[in-house]
Amino acid sequence: STLAEMETFVLKSLQNKYPSSVAVNRDLKTPGQDLFKMFRPCYIRAFKDVACCAKCDHKSTKGIKSANKEDGFIDKSHFRLFCAYVCIYASMFDAFSKIHGGSSGRDVGGDGRIELNEWLEGYKGVMDHGFVAFQDISTKGDAAELFRKMDDSDGGVVLL
Repeated sequence: STLAEMETFVLKSLQNKYPSSVAVNRDLKTPGQDLFKMFRPCYIRAFKDVACCAKCDHKSTKGIKSANKEDGFIDKSHFRLFCAYVCIYASMFDAFSKIHGGSSGRDVGGDGRIELNEWLEGYKGVMDHGFVAFQDISTKGDAAELFRKMDDSDGGVVLL
């Protein structure tokens, strides 16, 4: 499947689960489509990562469009991995947005980055997101240390 096919699957699944007639709140007029748009970066990242895994699995492949995956294709055997990655990245995006944008699923600031002061103000609000790295946080110092580990470029910000 291509990214477009996988996105169509996600969009249709969300529209079936949350049809337009069931408005979740006044901000979500078409809930399924709105949720799709809000979390779209997660589907793209998940697809790219699964395509990379598929590339490693299928160096010389039968039935796959391209061994180097430059055409962006994943096969049926990687569908479950795609679904798992979507869930993981959606949870990360949700946590990121709660800290950065102040609300679930939205990066209100729009710059796609969290600075240390934002992290220290908001990390307690995402402790229940199930990330193993959060288990050892008991003080702001622990939180600051985790931030430094997440800041892989040492630029003072964590990018989504």
